[in-house]
Amino acid sequence: MYSAVGYSKGISSLKILGTYTFSNIVNDNNGNFIRVETSSLINPISLNYNMSSYKIKAGAKLKLPFFQIFADYSIQKFPVVTVGLGLKF
Repeated sequence: MYSAVGYSKGISSLKILGTYTFSNIVNDNNGNFIRVETSSLINPISLNYNMSSYKIKAGAKLKLPFFQIFADYSIQKFPVVTVGLGLKF
């Protein structure tokens, strides 16, 4: 068994910058061409995220002759559960 106290910080950003032009062909109900419509998007996506929080972690590990099993749980802004299986040769 183990436990820990810590601090987590994450920074993420996604930017799709530029000018994007789209053309759409407009037809009537019979499929006859009417016109072409054009539209533009300028800098359509610009997302920034910052996250930080303290955390408390508790877990356990079971060691067996050929493998080990472990699991832990972190209590923080976004709780995390981790479970795993390790093979030993």
